[in-house]
Amino acid sequence: MKKNIVKATIVAIVGVIAGINVFNSQNSIELSDVAMANVEALASDETGTGRCSRAKVRVSCYRGNHWAGTRVKEIEYYDVEPGSMLECTHVQVTECPEGSTEK
Repeated sequence: MKKNIVKATIVAIVGVIAGINVFNSQNSIELSDVAMANVEALASDETGTGRCSRAKVRVSCYRGNHWAGTRVKEIEYYDVEPGSMLECTHVQVTECPEGSTEK
């Protein structure tokens, strides 16, 4: 009687282990090189490379004695190489908000 229980327990354990292995093998997905390249391209930040601009000269705008914003008077351009950690920004020359003056 004890031998039958031990045999049944061993068979059950082997069956459970085999089932787990079959389940894990069915859930693994292998992507082709082209599919992996597409995933990486979609995940990458395309704004991180190319011709960029940043504010070179800024001034504060005031409405009376209260700050009303910032005006970009002059911009400069710079390049960011692919794979760089620098963030590419795009800035334009702007004006003070309506009703305010620069100081």
